[in-house]
Amino acid sequence: MISKALSQIRSQDRALKGIRSQKIDDNWRKLKYVRYADDILLGFIGPRSEAINILIYISNFVGINCRMDLNSEKTKVIHHEKGVEFLGYKIWKKYGLKQKLLTDKKGFKKRQESNRLNFGVPLSKLFSRFAERGFLKKSSLGRSDRWVGRRQDKWLFLKSDHEIVHRFNSVISGIMNYYSGSTQKHVLSRLYFVLKKSCALTIAHRNNKRSAWWTFNNYTKDIVVKYMNKAGKNIKIELLMPKSSPAKWFPQKKSMNLSALFPIIQGNPIPKTLSLICSAKDLLCAIPNCPNKAGEWHHVKHQKKIKGTERKKFITAYSAKQIPICKAHHNLIHNGKYDGPSLKKLNGYIPSDFNE
Repeated sequence: MISKALSQIRSQDRALKGIRSQKIDDNWRKLKYVRYADDILLGFIGPRSEAINILIYISNFVGINCRMDLNSEKTKVIHHEKGVEFLGYKIWKKYGLKQKLLTDKKGFKKRQESNRLNFGVPLSKLFSRFAERGFLKKSSLGRSDRWVGRRQDKWLFLKSDHEIVHRFNSVISGIMNYYSGSTQKHVLSRLYFVLKKSCALTIAHRNNKRSAWWTFNNYTKDIVVKYMNKAGKNIKIELLMPKSSPAKWFPQKKSMNLSALFPIIQGNPIPKTLSLICSAKDLLCAIPNCPNKAGEWHHVKHQKKIKGTERKKFITAYSAKQIPICKAHHNLIHNGKYDGPSLKKLNGYIPSDFNE
């Protein structure tokens, strides 16, 4: 009841201030997918029941045509706010009250939340995977969910200590490079710390010592090993301990256009048509003597003729005159076969024509 009352108050406040709200089209759907080998991720905007039907259809199609079964453990329908795992990343978006407080050119402060997705690291799965490979184990003291490093038995028979450091560096650099696109790389520091303990124990046991402190006392806390190569040159190798840095696949320079890599728009995205305010299906086709109902919005001025930045093109296209037309006439227009009255003379709409 409180939530409904607050919603009504906000609606009345917007009406008094002349702020127009966008109408959500309940019939609007969007489906996209990405595939890597046999891993497939589908993004669907629509009811959960329809998402389940899509999954059932895919399962039947794959079973009948490809004679393959879907992995029951990995196959599921989940909201992206809870997070979905794909190719070792946890992809999610949190919708909360945490927003950035920005100051515009006039000195006014405003709140803005980014539409960018988060690319997290499934740390618990990584710990389990490296435990299976012999680097970690569950702690026998204290908390049962705590992971600690253990010696890597298969590397005890290497010829020197620096070769062990080389092997661990290759493992750590592999993790660092694979998750270079993560927006939460700082969580990997826990894994790096445990691998460091594993390296120290491996070097200690190779020298018939049982404690990792022997390695830290002889090679410092950073595990720096000095040796001489075949050419007689003194070499120093240090265990790799990566530091947290920004996600690699997001451009960091302010001058760069974010849309060059991802179709990301900071703040609320600008719609291309009036469909968010009014569905064209609720109107009749604007073409004279056409008995059909409209199904789509058509821009009288072609978007390619609009000059300026991408954002300016979006704003100009959205605020320009649009006419509701049926799908048949829309296809004729785009195929160059329309021979009816001039579209510029037909009655059209702009955003200000629709009230809240």
